[in-house]
Amino acid sequence: MGYADAQIRSGKFFKLSNGEPVDIRLLNEEPYEKFTHGFAQQTTECGGEGCKKCAEGSEVRQTWTTNVYDWKENRVKLWTYGAMVAGKLKTHAKALAEEGKSLTAVDLRILKEGEGKDTEYTITTRMTTRELPKDLTLFPTDLPF
Repeated sequence: MGYADAQIRSGKFFKLSNGEPVDIRLLNEEPYEKFTHGFAQQTTECGGEGCKKCAEGSEVRQTWTTNVYDWKENRVKLWTYGAMVAGKLKTHAKALAEEGKSLTAVDLRILKEGEGKDTEYTITTRMTTRELPKDLTLFPTDLPF
């Protein structure tokens, strides 16, 4: 196989492209919650009570990480998201719980629009739910990233 014939798969992290809706299934009943300071390569985990970064006035960012099944690529990926997305997922989880369903039992369509602080996410529950492949291998969610 030559360079031109190489099949390139994306990494294990789920990324949303602006304006392109993606269907996923959440695979963990509870996401891994983490508090951090900084952004991108400058991110450090918050030390909690007595944290030096907190004492210096550094803003704390709350994130969650979970395994998702990406229906477009037909594989398991890790998704880390912030408070805006978590709030929308919480709203869907509560509505589904009223009907005796779990958020992990339905497919979701996620749409990202905008960039930076102007980013908006739309999450909708799909009307039909597809059957997941058997014996999926999940990634550990509590590792440092």
